[in-house]
Amino acid sequence: MKKLSVYFTALAVTLCVVYSSCKKTTHGTNPTPSNTRLLSYTKTTTSGLNALLSGYIPVGPSVIETYSFSYDKNNRVSKIIYTTNDTVAHRTNRENLIATFYYTGGTIIKITTTPVVTDTVEVDSFMENSAGLVTNAYTPTINNVYDYYGKLMIRNTIISHDTTGTATTVSVITSNSGNFLELTYNDELTFNFLKVQPTLSTVMAYYTYYSSTLAGLVPATSSGAINSSSKVVNGYSREPVFVMAVDTLHDTAYASYPGGIWPKEDYTFTGNYNRIGDYFQLQSFTTYGTNIYQNANLVKSITNSGYTTNVSYVIDAQSEITQTNVGVTDSLGASWSHVYSLQYDSY
Repeated sequence: MKKLSVYFTALAVTLCVVYSSCKKTTHGTNPTPSNTRLLSYTKTTTSGLNALLSGYIPVGPSVIETYSFSYDKNNRVSKIIYTTNDTVAHRTNRENLIATFYYTGGTIIKITTTPVVTDTVEVDSFMENSAGLVTNAYTPTINNVYDYYGKLMIRNTIISHDTTGTATTVSVITSNSGNFLELTYNDELTFNFLKVQPTLSTVMAYYTYYSSTLAGLVPATSSGAINSSSKVVNGYSREPVFVMAVDTLHDTAYASYPGGIWPKEDYTFTGNYNRIGDYFQLQSFTTYGTNIYQNANLVKSITNSGYTTNVSYVIDAQSEITQTNVGVTDSLGASWSHVYSLQYDSY
């Protein structure tokens, strides 16, 4: 498993994920009653065909993660308690985490700690607009900027930052009938460097791209004069990239991007109204304590050139999603599944 920002994410930064067997809906399309809220969920991840060869979750026992939610008097998420049996998390003392949310004006501060010695693992901040939607999400290495048309997201700008530089991508989301239709990225990665002086000297940029192989990520370095404090890279390969800019006065700046952006991503939705337990909504709620995906219906599939994803739901007679089944098959044929089992309470 990855560091904390992945435990409590999604999407982020990016919108990609999953496939699974179909479950019959046992109720109609009505949304969950308004006095119902998510109490907890358990996520069980199982690797499938060729997962080990693709460098993902090792073939073996399932990884189980549990998220429990507490709320304040205004019914806002005040705390998320995370536990897991993942061996990687245990080796790094991240098997138990507590995310505490603080609200002031339109700002949400999220502080994640370990429960034993209360070490601070990460501090994030999120800005909300007047409709209660997150417009800016600041984490230690990534800033997400979300633009909306009404309540529906239309643009996601992702800014990866170092102390001396940034790398930025912009994706545009088109929609139909209140649901996402596709996300399009223009394949441009824009670098901006601080602490270099192009007006006084030549700036050389050294690019290190990381290609995925069976041995892991392998670097390949190239360089070129840019004579500027910014650089646009076309045809970005979606793999991680690190750039060091150096001028002849020996000023140096750094910028990097973790990868994971696809030129195009397509979506389909079910005929059921959106509600707690929607796959997008689960990712947002766990990350921000609120839902930024105000689609009309439940997401059904997500497709890009790297992954084929399908999502199915089990809905009970109270119109509550009790299980969200998510599975993914990548372009190399590797597959794995996630099963979310949800519990609720009323207020």
